[in-house]
Amino acid sequence: FPLKGTSCEEGFGVCKGNGTYICNSEGTGVSCNATIDLSKKTTEVCGDGIDQDCDGNDLTCAGCQNSTNFSLIGSLCTINNGTNCESSNGVYYCPDDNPDSEVRCSSTPPACCEDPNFSSLTDPCVVGKGTCQNNGNYICSGSSSNSQVICSASEFEPGIETCANIGIDNNCNEISDEIDSDGHRLNETCLNTGKWVCIGNEAVCDLCPDDPYKTEAGLCGCGVADIDSDNDGKPDCIDECPDDPLKIKKGICGCGIADINSDNDEKLDCEDECPDDPNKIEAGACGCGIADINSDNDDKPDCKDECPEDPLKTKKGICGCGIADIDSDKDGTPDCKDKCPDDPLKTKFGICGCGVADIDSDKDGTPDCKDQCPIDPMKTVAGICGCGISDEDSDNDGTPNCKDKCPEDPNKTDLGICGCGVADIDSDKDGVLDCQDYLLPKQPRTKIINNNSKNTVKIFLTSKKKKSLWLNINKTRVINADIKKLTSKYEVEITRLKTKRKKIIQTNRHKIVLKNRKEGNYKIKYRIIISTKKGRVISVSRWSKASNFTIK
Repeated sequence: FPLKGTSCEEGFGVCKGNGTYICNSEGTGVSCNATIDLSKKTTEVCGDGIDQDCDGNDLTCAGCQNSTNFSLIGSLCTINNGTNCESSNGVYYCPDDNPDSEVRCSSTPPACCEDPNFSSLTDPCVVGKGTCQNNGNYICSGSSSNSQVICSASEFEPGIETCANIGIDNNCNEISDEIDSDGHRLNETCLNTGKWVCIGNEAVCDLCPDDPYKTEAGLCGCGVADIDSDNDGKPDCIDECPDDPLKIKKGICGCGIADINSDNDEKLDCEDECPDDPNKIEAGACGCGIADINSDNDDKPDCKDECPEDPLKTKKGICGCGIADIDSDKDGTPDCKDKCPDDPLKTKFGICGCGVADIDSDKDGTPDCKDQCPIDPMKTVAGICGCGISDEDSDNDGTPNCKDKCPEDPNKTDLGICGCGVADIDSDKDGVLDCQDYLLPKQPRTKIINNNSKNTVKIFLTSKKKKSLWLNINKTRVINADIKKLTSKYEVEITRLKTKRKKIIQTNRHKIVLKNRKEGNYKIKYRIIISTKKGRVISVSRWSKASNFTIK
């Protein structure tokens, strides 16, 4: 039933109830389960668009309906002395059909005053039956005293009876169970054994009234569905194979299996293990389509023998048919795949060849057999410096560091007099190298002479007045400086030979204490800085030659 489960309504106006279509108690159709709530029914108010009395219609307002004197319409304006039409001064009346108009008094007799129902004017009235029913008020049909009192409402047009509105008198004939325009009624007998029922919105003569799924007997009869599951033209009730579209009889092979003999041998395919092999009806060891023969007369037929022509092998192994999988050196690789069959440590020649391990002791990518420095990862040939010593030339002067006493000085390979980084030149041709010679502004030349004996460096300064400055280095971690009558300071650079770590001290104090110095060998060099009393530097000497000392 298509309408089952869909929404539906029952009743009118404020009493209307909502629900869904459900199967009726006889199981022959559907009915709406909505409930009409009559407790909401009230007195009808005209002209508000709401059906308060639940009759399916809104009350039409009469003229002067909203006037406070509405109830006086038709009555005499003053005390009358006779029938409705007699009045000394007139009667109350409404001048038009507008409900908001005011009641007036007229000296002429009111319209319809001769009608016996004159007193019913403005009262509610009803016309029609079923869905044709409409509500209104009694009004006068004209303006004269002999006009007739009539109902202001007109009947609605009758509708068509259908299955969708069972219980409602749509055609206004006071019968509510008709289900089509021909007047057939629900459950009415048809064709002797059937009954009129609703299927969806359509009226149908049901010839299987006790079968909720059929309205006609069909091939299978009432109570049995005319289903053809496999769509082969035969309903399931007379088809031995209802799920096999190719068979309606079981045959030898049964439903779902065709009774065919593909290879034309003595067995149908359903009984033949090899339905496409005319020479076999059983699969055997080799399966269908393959003969069970043993060419090399070993324990395996050819179909299971990877080497059907080799009586000694049934598997190809690593070496393949006709070649034994022998491993002479027991290294896990058979001789047929081993380029060094007698060397248990190698299966390939490698770089060094069979019998020689391709070991790279220093992990530099060159095996020891080809490496002149097998334990030096930085070299594969001895070079100038030999294994273990880099042939690096830091200053790119053509002499490697191992042979260069000044590896950071591209202009020197030997210390000379001035040491690395300082050229042994005499720019002023005074017989004193530049590294030992400096000039004070507006003063004669000054010579610096180094004497490293007994860890003592002596400095001699020559000027107008002869002065001397000496710097003593001893083994007590203390540097004593005695400077007399000079506005100068000196800058000392102390380097620890082991770590190459340097410390530079600028001072004009008489004593310099080397604090927290670790034991070891050191070298010291210095230069003199001459400045004015205000601190402006006017001359700086070159660095002295370094002297060595030891802290214990």
